[in-house]
Amino acid sequence: MGAHGEGDTPDEAVADLHEALIGLIEEFGVPNEPTLTLDVA
Repeated sequence: MGAHGEGDTPDEAVADLHEALIGLIEEFGVPNEPTLTLDVA
């Protein structure tokens, strides 16, 4: 599972990502081994 944040500014993208992660956690629960991968253009 994964999530992406989109927005016109970095702050909007982070806020969008936060909402996406909350939705994933509410639907699927907290993963046993969370990982974070950043792909910065």
